[in-house]
Amino acid sequence: MSHGLDNGMLPFLGGTIGFIIILFLFVHAVLWFFLPFAIFGTKEKPDNIEIEIESTNKLLQVIDNEIKETRLSNKGSGNVEEVHMNAIHD
Repeated sequence: MSHGLDNGMLPFLGGTIGFIIILFLFVHAVLWFFLPFAIFGTKEKPDNIEIEIESTNKLLQVIDNEIKETRLSNKGSGNVEEVHMNAIHD
């Protein structure tokens, strides 16, 4: 009486389909092994980006303050184009 075993190997692991299944499982295991290194190895990059974003935001705040000061100092002149040109050239 046969229990579905073929020379100690399950029948679906023989032949081309078996090779494809084993190859898939092997590749999957290798990728699963390297996954944590890929995730934690890129942690440094977002930290650097965050520092650059903070620096850019500080520079934008300085520019915004200068524009506000220019608008307030030129508010009384009444000439909109002159105020605009002064803000551009400063």
